[in-house]
Amino acid sequence: MSQIESLLAAAGATVGYKPRAQASLFSGLGEALPVGTCVDRTLSNLLAHATLYDHWILAFSGGKDSATVVSIVTTLVQMGHLPRPRSLT
Repeated sequence: MSQIESLLAAAGATVGYKPRAQASLFSGLGEALPVGTCVDRTLSNLLAHATLYDHWILAFSGGKDSATVVSIVTTLVQMGHLPRPRSLT
């Protein structure tokens, strides 16, 4: 269980995602990574790079990928795992 999955479980929340049985473009020939692992990696990247800036810009097309990014970033900020930027556009 990943760190994010543990925190969500402790808060009584669940991650309603089942990994695909097919190979993922980003994971080579194996199954897709568990969603908690992906969120942990996203958080690590945001902490390493986005927190260097006071003003963040999220490109949002309205599709599933963009909605996921906005959802993950806002949830991580609300849960206190990611510092709130001065502004978010």
